[in-house]
Amino acid sequence: MSRMSGIDRRNRLIKKYVKVFFKNLRDKDISIRKIALNSLFSLCDSQMSAEVVNEILDYLQENDYELKEEMVLKVAILAEKFAENLNWYIDVIIKLIEYAGDYVNEDLWFRVA
Repeated sequence: MSRMSGIDRRNRLIKKYVKVFFKNLRDKDISIRKIALNSLFSLCDSQMSAEVVNEILDYLQENDYELKEEMVLKVAILAEKFAENLNWYIDVIIKLIEYAGDYVNEDLWFRVA
């Protein structure tokens, strides 16, 4: 499914399985968690960006140190790409800093300042 998500981002058949990817973010197997994260990132569009970003932010609080840096980067990219308003973007970045401060790149800190 991860490979298929890159073929056609607007594929409704794949998007209806987004909840499965959310569930797989919390799987015990790191490879499944990575695939779920990459699939969510690939599938994300303006319609579902808030839901995907919020789900990944929620998962950031669970201290998955193996994926934390990658999650921070992907959330930052999605927030910047799909920000409908400045308040939402700033809220997301503040949550990133709060939940994963040590994993947040300095460039991201300066973008908010």
